[in-house]
Amino acid sequence: MREKFKASDNVMDMMITMSEGNPGASRVLVQFADNPSALLDMDDMNIRGCQVWVAFKDFAGQDIDVLKSAVRERSSDMVEIINKESGIAERAVTSGGSYKRV
Repeated sequence: MREKFKASDNVMDMMITMSEGNPGASRVLVQFADNPSALLDMDDMNIRGCQVWVAFKDFAGQDIDVLKSAVRERSSDMVEIINKESGIAERAVTSGGSYKRV
C-alpha cells in the first residue's frame, strides 16, 4: 500500500513520498515543484515511483511539458502506457486513486 501524505507535508515531502525512492522519478518530480497541485493530480491518478519515470520516458518522450499537459488532462493514453510498461501491481487511473487508499 502506498504511503499517504501527512497534513504537515510540504512540497519537498510530497515529492519524496511520491518518488518512492526511484531516482528517475525524483528528477521528474522536481520539475513539478512550481505546481504542487499537479503533484496532487498525479497522486489522485495513483502515479508514483517508477510510474512517474515511465510516464516521462515512455509516454512523454522525456518532454516535461508533454508530461505536465498529460497530467493536467488526466490522459487515459498515458495511464494505459504506465500500466503496460511499469510492471507493478499498483495501477495508474485517470482519477480517484487517492480516495481508494484506506
